[in-house]
Amino acid sequence: MKEPQHDRLPDDIAAELDSVTERDALDTLWQALPAARSQPEVTASERDAMWAAIMAGTSTPADVRTAQPRALAASASSSAPRVERVRSPRSISAASTQRSAWASRAARPMAALAAVLLVTTIAVARPGAWQEIVVPRGEARAVMLPDSTRVMLNADSRLRYRTAFRGWFRRAATREVQLLGSGYFEVRRDGRPFVVATYNASVRVLGTAFSVDAWETDGTGTVVHVAEGKVAVAGAASGETVLQAGDRAIVSHGTRTAGPATRVAAERVAPWRDGGFAAIDEPLGAVLPAIARRYDVVVNAVDSSVAARRITLYVPEASADRLLGDIATMQGLVLERRRDGYVLRTP
Repeated sequence: MKEPQHDRLPDDIAAELDSVTERDALDTLWQALPAARSQPEVTASERDAMWAAIMAGTSTPADVRTAQPRALAASASSSAPRVERVRSPRSISAASTQRSAWASRAARPMAALAAVLLVTTIAVARPGAWQEIVVPRGEARAVMLPDSTRVMLNADSRLRYRTAFRGWFRRAATREVQLLGSGYFEVRRDGRPFVVATYNASVRVLGTAFSVDAWETDGTGTVVHVAEGKVAVAGAASGETVLQAGDRAIVSHGTRTAGPATRVAAERVAPWRDGGFAAIDEPLGAVLPAIARRYDVVVNAVDSSVAARRITLYVPEASADRLLGDIATMQGLVLERRRDGYVLRTP
């Protein structure tokens, strides 16, 4: 009769295993769990016998002696003389039958014990759960990561990381976070690389301070500014570009390649941390959404020609009214304040 099919390994667990061989082996054990759970309860004597069998089959001789303290203690404390007797064929046959009966009874409890061990191993050894921090529009938030790295997140940003940066069975070899939005990182050195993954790039460091802006909807790409130390920026379709303190580079939204490094003044690295705002040769179509997120307002450009205009500015501290007014003056545009927000248009 065909064996019933049981649920396969959950997708969230399977996704953590890069090795196909490991994934298939764990999947096979997982499907055996329902049958193992239905077996009789394991008694103390059966459990001891199973552990002795497991240790005898998997341990070195020294380990086996260590794993059998009860038997050794009983042998040492016994004062009765030990007598070796030659067994008759009938007694040998009876012992064989008895061993077969034990094996049959022990097979089911062994499966139940294996099931418990499997579930416990998965629970203990699997990577830390993903944690997500979401910052609403109009706010900024400071975050301390498990390795004491400090992160300042800009408005409307999301950051994901694993609890304690833990991987399968051990501490993860790389500290990786996933960023959607803007963040300023002060990375603490602990001997492991720190990686910021965005929708089209990755930024790898050991210990430094830098900012990352990655808004997929704006069409600009991933922008990296380095305040201290150095970082390696890699686009999804290109190799690494190394940036020094004061460098800025963009991983293009379209080509997913890292452009050349350009110099940027230190005060213009993530000025939003102190209430400021900066744009460096960026189209208004990308600058206006950044203002909308920063101040939690609605800002629109009337037509595509306005959105395509490029602008460079740095404002240490300003309200949305003043910032948009300065942009309108610089670009020869008209700023209209409406009930539902702001509109920039040509005269």
